[in-house]
Amino acid sequence: MPTTTPFTALGKGNGLASCAYRKTFNAATHSGPYTLQEIMQLYWNTSSIRVTATEIAGSSPRSLDVTLDFTTEPFERVCNSDAASQPFRLAPDNGSTPTENQSYIGFDESINKFFLNIPEIIFNGIDDEGFISSGNDAFAGDPNPDRGKPATDSSGVGKTWSIDCGSISGTDSATIQFGFYTYS
Repeated sequence: MPTTTPFTALGKGNGLASCAYRKTFNAATHSGPYTLQEIMQLYWNTSSIRVTATEIAGSSPRSLDVTLDFTTEPFERVCNSDAASQPFRLAPDNGSTPTENQSYIGFDESINKFFLNIPEIIFNGIDDEGFISSGNDAFAGDPNPDRGKPATDSSGVGKTWSIDCGSISGTDSATIQFGFYTYS
């Protein structure tokens, strides 16, 4: 795990750099629900996401092991402006509301919990691009409905992620593992 410099962020009084979007949690398309402590861990400390998968079809199964590294250090996430180098976004100060094809952190007031809406994170799969999506039905309506397989997260967060490994035709197992910064 990479090491980073400790810092203090006053934020919006909720432990995050700005407010989360006030929206309704949908288990079919959102990952969660999360406690404030879990969502803070994901937002501030995620340094990488590792995807591993094994294909069961064919005479010589193929495997995938890809790590996506995010370059924005935790103290730089206070400004919440670099979507390309951090995995999770918060509400902007201009009050705009995200659509469901945008990544964001949401808060459902009826259950008092946070959630993630991440339509997809792209990585290099086998033979073509792969995708990580949040939610149970991340690939609903897809012409190949079996390509998105449930994935587990060994850190205990990211409870409802699905993956598409690219051209892997039958995925026997898939895992998503979050890497977190440690503080010196």
